[in-house]
Amino acid sequence: MRPQPSGHLTVAPSAPDGAVDAAEPTLSSAATVTALPPAAIPSGRGPSGATLAALAALAAAAAAGLGGWALVAVDGGPSSLPSARETALERAVVILASPGVVTLPFSASVGRIALIVDDRGDAVLRLNGLGRAPSGLSYQAWVTPPGAPGFASAALFDGSEQFVPLDLPVPPGSRVSVTLELAGGAIAPTRTPRLTADRF
Repeated sequence: MRPQPSGHLTVAPSAPDGAVDAAEPTLSSAATVTALPPAAIPSGRGPSGATLAALAALAAAAAAGLGGWALVAVDGGPSSLPSARETALERAVVILASPGVVTLPFSASVGRIALIVDDRGDAVLRLNGLGRAPSGLSYQAWVTPPGAPGFASAALFDGSEQFVPLDLPVPPGSRVSVTLELAGGAIAPTRTPRLTADRF
């Protein structure tokens, strides 16, 4: 069973001096990426023409996905709710369209993970060729609010997604980290995070 983010901070055990995070993501060359239209991520405040075009493409993809879900539901298919991927895409569209949205790269991710956050602190991760986590492992996102000493779990994902909504807000001064953990997640990072993004 996956741990549900509780919003409580848990202090992670310190890694031994000189320890190398050998189990961090290896950024697989055989990445599995959801086929969605490319999104131009804004780097400043206020949507540009390219951003508006990307929003239109994302909205069209979301509409197509939800339309397919509606047909399945009407036809008496097995599902009556949109999939997690459709929900994540919808949330990404909403955040990208929000005022004050910014995109922050993750250190050591070679551009394969970015944090997209609006001025209210709502956030999603955008993955670009990260690749699936190795068998038996999952990626886990953590939020450390300003002035806090520990980590709070904000998402658990396998790496094949394009957008991963965070279950916790990311206010200014926060750090978002991603670690590779045993499948099902952990209550705190089991190694020193190397993939981090800071919101100033």
